Amino acid sequence: MMKITSIIEVKSEIVETDNAVWPTYRRHSASNWEQLMGESWENEDSCEDIESAYQAYKNLTKPIHRMNILEEETLYVTPQKK
Repeated sequence: MMKITSIIEVKSEIVETDNAVWPTYRRHSASNWEQLMGESWENEDSCEDIESAYQAYKNLTKPIHRMNILEEETLYVTPQKK
């Protein structure tokens, strides 16, 4: 029987886009993106465009911290165009 020797937690983000065919991506780092194609995650070879769009979106959203008696939560607000 195989024995587990260590576990490392890894953070990734699911990113939804307006791409009509395959809109869902998974970001592990700036140079490590995957695209969901059907039921399969495929490596994204050229990450520059999606990373640029990701950074632009992140710069538009600003975290707001709100304390609740029972829990703390972070809300992200995207400015509305006028």
